Amino acid sequence: MFKREKIFLHLTSAGVRLLSCKHEHNTIYEFADQEIIEHEVLNMVKYHSFLSAVISKLPEAELVILIDDEFLYKKNINNVSDANLHKIKKDFLTMVPFEDVKIAYTLVLTENTAEIVAVNSDIYKPFLSIAARENKKILFVVPLSVIRSNLEHELTYRSLAKNYSHDLLKKYNFHSAESGMDLFFNFDHKIEMSKPEVNSSINIRLAFGIIILLLLASILFILIKNQKVQSKAPLSIPVSTPVIIPPTLTPYPTIVYKQLEDLKMQIFNGSSTSGQALKLKNFLRETGTREIETGNYETKDVSDILLTVSDTVSPDDSVILVNELGKAFPDLSINKISTGSAEFDVTIVIGNSSQLIK
Repeated sequence: MFKREKIFLHLTSAGVRLLSCKHEHNTIYEFADQEIIEHEVLNMVKYHSFLSAVISKLPEAELVILIDDEFLYKKNINNVSDANLHKIKKDFLTMVPFEDVKIAYTLVLTENTAEIVAVNSDIYKPFLSIAARENKKILFVVPLSVIRSNLEHELTYRSLAKNYSHDLLKKYNFHSAESGMDLFFNFDHKIEMSKPEVNSSINIRLAFGIIILLLLASILFILIKNQKVQSKAPLSIPVSTPVIIPPTLTPYPTIVYKQLEDLKMQIFNGSSTSGQALKLKNFLRETGTREIETGNYETKDVSDILLTVSDTVSPDDSVILVNELGKAFPDLSINKISTGSAEFDVTIVIGNSSQLIK
């Protein structure tokens, strides 16, 4: 049994299932709406809030996230030694219709075949950011099939613990594929190769002789058959075969987000209470952001909180900012607006009804 308590979180399109050695922790959290459809997170804010509610309730334990195979993209390769292997992987990523999708690893199934496995990082990255914020420890984020291949019965905590392998899960950890770098491993726990031994040159010559005889017999049979068909078949007009041109796949541009601590912010006080912008500046410094400018808004008739973020802010950091503003102003509405490139990455206007809790 494990030295420290472990809790497995199985993510499917229906929700998250918890599997623990303690009965009170075994439960299923279902999505209120269809947050995930066909590999895509439809509403990142709702998805982030859902996972926050689940992870915040967990006790002190080591967490293992099991991503269901329904979220994976796969492609078989016939020749792993092909010089164009890198191009094949690049073309494969281009066909996946998401911006932040990377090849997690390559499974070598046999000596000459392999399988590329990729995943939309929007599926699992919120687990990592929320766990870090809640001081929870996530050991691994792996596809369920890595463990399920060895399961004899249904998915239970006992069967997972029995087939748990630290080295195996470490090898196929999604979070290890940083910056789009893919991992390359032999999937030797599934398939074992066996090669026949040739003990003498006589056996080799005999084998070649049999192969040559079979080839000659096949060629002779095909020639005789073609002559019979040509003598009986009537004259026919050749029919041209239409050429099907495959659609051109347009690669999606890669967006480079700034780190949260590098974001450039400006805070305007749009309320009649003086000092609100400076108070919020000190409050947001807890997120690690240092470059914050303050000032007064042009009017004093803003009612709630107005948050404007540029395209340099990642979806995860945008959610963190919304959550922090919600902590500072729990009774107010936060109106979030996205914009293109701007001088400031984040602009916050404090409304007239605002009263900072700190």
